[in-house]
Amino acid sequence: MNFTKNYDQDFNAFDAIIFLGVLACMIVALAFSIIKVNKVQYLQGKFNGVLEFKNEEIVIRNKIYSLNEVTHIGIDANDFKGSWGISSFEGNLGDSYRSNGTDNHLKLLLNNNQNITINFEQITKNQIFNDKHFLINYFHLGKFNYANLVDIIGEDDAYIKYKKHTR
Repeated sequence: MNFTKNYDQDFNAFDAIIFLGVLACMIVALAFSIIKVNKVQYLQGKFNGVLEFKNEEIVIRNKIYSLNEVTHIGIDANDFKGSWGISSFEGNLGDSYRSNGTDNHLKLLLNNNQNITINFEQITKNQIFNDKHFLINYFHLGKFNYANLVDIIGEDDAYIKYKKHTR
């Protein structure tokens, strides 16, 4: 008589149930993380006017700033809608998100030492590149520095424009 019981089948069924349970939890967690990660960061404020570059002026919120009253222009335009970012506000440090494209800055220093800083939105990557002829004009007028120009329009293009200006 053989009194030993074969537990292999019982353990295999139990292992399969545990494996499927863990796998289901991982799939649900992955689905939630994908849904959360693909959300665009909500807008913390509202849009208040238009930013427009022109040859002799910059229009911000329907107020015209003549280039004659501007000492320096600085632009940080690396954010665009849908770009990946890391949250650092509201206790969500480290959470990834899709940007709303508003973490771009225009800084104007006026002749009277007044600083004007605004955020602006870019829907697509390097959208500001479409206004490069205005930025090149601001560079030639001494209002915009070469490093900032290179950052926006690229080194090769900026170097060609710089050389044309110095001849």
